[in-house]
Amino acid sequence: MAMPPRVCSRFLFGLACLCVTRPVSGATGEHSVVTGLGYQRLSWESGGASDGLGVLVGYRYGLADDWNLQGSAGTTGFLNPDRRFGLVTATVGVAYLVDALTFVPEIRVGVGYVGPVTAGGAVKPDLGLMGGVALEYRPDRPFGVGVAAEYRFLVRNRDHVGGVLSVMVTVAKYF
Repeated sequence: MAMPPRVCSRFLFGLACLCVTRPVSGATGEHSVVTGLGYQRLSWESGGASDGLGVLVGYRYGLADDWNLQGSAGTTGFLNPDRRFGLVTATVGVAYLVDALTFVPEIRVGVGYVGPVTAGGAVKPDLGLMGGVALEYRPDRPFGVGVAAEYRFLVRNRDHVGGVLSVMVTVAKYF
């Protein structure tokens, strides 16, 4: 039984993509510094949400070819007309990465701090559990550009804040 032309062409396209992309191997002991710019959406338990723009700086260390230890800190300004405030986050976690091709997908988990920039802000200091995914494009070994999506679940402040969703663009420098 012959493959239909559409299935055959998709199979050949996928095979060609695998052949064109060159492998990028992970390295145990590799260091990288990451910076990012992104959008955050904080949902309120009482209804509604606040939207903000934030910056991030982080560090990653290659524990193994497919595991990174990572730490990051960021700040976001929420500028909604009814609620203007700042939020600070700091996270330590691990990432499992599929380090096989030029495009490197990863799954992240972590724990950290989520709180206000100044005392008396709209969000109380809290413990945050983070989960997320990322995709990094590494055309050259010492450089990478990526996108990441993360969700922070607040542990103690659940009656006030539903959680924080982040979507960001990142740039990484490896050394």
